[in-house]
Amino acid sequence: MHNVISILKKGLGIFEYTAKQLGEDFTLYLYNGDYLLEFARLGYNFQHANLLRDAKQKLLVAQQLGKGFYSQPFISLAKVALHLHGKIECLAVLQTCKTTFTTDYATYTFDNLLEDKDFGSIWQELTVL
Repeated sequence: MHNVISILKKGLGIFEYTAKQLGEDFTLYLYNGDYLLEFARLGYNFQHANLLRDAKQKLLVAQQLGKGFYSQPFISLAKVALHLHGKIECLAVLQTCKTTFTTDYATYTFDNLLEDKDFGSIWQELTVL
């Protein structure tokens, strides 16, 4: 486990360096937030609140930079919320996602999340969201 954590820590520097070069970039913030989320998952089984808070911060910036065109920041933020705050906040983020991306012609669904084990504790709720 120690090797995994030390390798993941090295990746943080790449994001810091790239952020200095690019500034605010949607893809960079999204990938950085997802990287921090995976770091928390792989290194600490989602039990590292600081990493989750850092991921949330990056993903909120990505969400803002995406200007409502991309659902991935919402999905990743929901995963952070689930592990940092619990089911209720996670479901609130997912409801916002659904509201944002549902149109008169199509309803946004979470079928893909029913295969994501990180969302396993809310699969039942997803079927009625």
